[in-house]
Amino acid sequence: MENFENELGLLTNKELATLLGVSPGTLNVWRSQKKIPYVKIGGMTGRGKIAYNKKDILAWLDRGRQGVK
Repeated sequence: MENFENELGLLTNKELATLLGVSPGTLNVWRSQKKIPYVKIGGMTGRGKIAYNKKDILAWLDRGRQGVK
């Protein structure tokens, strides 16, 4: 799955946490508060894998830099 994610430009929870310098738990909180864009792959019953689209994260960071929510 990891190679597939890289081909699609997706980051795992752990990868993004490392890049942003936050804990994976912080990303979990931000997701639950709808503060960060993410995608859910598979698992219609709530057990899907969480990933982050690199382009969406870059746009989110850019909006934050400009002070726009």
